[in-house]
Amino acid sequence: MSINKFGISERRNDDSSQRWNAIVRNYVRENALCRVATDFDARLHKIRRLALPEADTDAANKLFVEQHVKTLANHQKESDERQTLCEKDVRALQAAVNELQRIIIKTESEITTKENERQ
Repeated sequence: MSINKFGISERRNDDSSQRWNAIVRNYVRENALCRVATDFDARLHKIRRLALPEADTDAANKLFVEQHVKTLANHQKESDERQTLCEKDVRALQAAVNELQRIIIKTESEITTKENERQ
C-alpha cells in the first residue's frame, strides 16, 4: 500500500479516500502558498519567519529592505554633499582661471604697448 505526501495511504477505489484527498487538496488550495504558473500566490495571507536573503533570487523581508533603503539614502546624501563641495571648488577654480586670463591679457597688452613705444 503506497502513502501520499500527506502520509495518507492511497487506495484508488475507496470513496472515503477520494473524499479525504479532495478535502486536503481544497484546503491546500484555499490556505497555502500556491504555485500559479511561474509565481507563488499567498492569497492575501502573510508570509512569516522569512530568512534573510542569501542568493539574488531569495525573497527579502521588510526589515532587510528598510535597512538597505536607509543605507542607500545615506550614501546618496553623502554623494550629494561631496558633489556640492566639488561644484563649489569648480566655481572657485573657474573664477581663478578667469582672473589669470584677465591678468595675462592685461600683461600682454602692456608688453605690446612698451614694445611699440621702443620702436
